[in-house]
Amino acid sequence: MAEKRLLDFDPETGTTEWYIYNDALDQVTIHTVQDVGPILEANKARYAMTDERANWKGGWHRVGQVPLSVWQNLPPGIRWNKDQKAMKRWWNDSDNRLFRTRPGRI
Repeated sequence: MAEKRLLDFDPETGTTEWYIYNDALDQVTIHTVQDVGPILEANKARYAMTDERANWKGGWHRVGQVPLSVWQNLPPGIRWNKDQKAMKRWWNDSDNRLFRTRPGRI
């Protein structure tokens, strides 16, 4: 039989941590779940407000917002901005479009 207890809930990030003890295996698991819906909705709204023809001049542009649970699972080269080519491929990949807040290619 498994025992599941709430460890923590962070309303700011929508992250919930659960303590799960599996009696049969004598094993403890910490399971983290994040509600990414509000982040994706905010990304969608910001994306819709940005003109597709806006230029990319200047040093910094906000191109997206990634939920913490997704960011923690990215390869270190992308997560820490060490591999620029891999990072650009990740942002331009259509599978990651829900994290974008600005149209265009990076």
